[in-house]
Amino acid sequence: MGESNAILQYIGDKYDKAGKLYPKDPKARAIVNHRLCFNLAMYYRTIMEYAVSK
Repeated sequence: MGESNAILQYIGDKYDKAGKLYPKDPKARAIVNHRLCFNLAMYYRTIMEYAVSK
């Protein structure tokens, strides 16, 4: 699961030639990447604290 964002980015680059799902424009792509990585920024610390404490 840790690499799922990288996998999604790779699939977007490889197969979304029109850029409808994974934009080619850097600004639009940054917004998509921000949303893809939201879980890392918001949930990872909490999940790890819980997982490590068990």
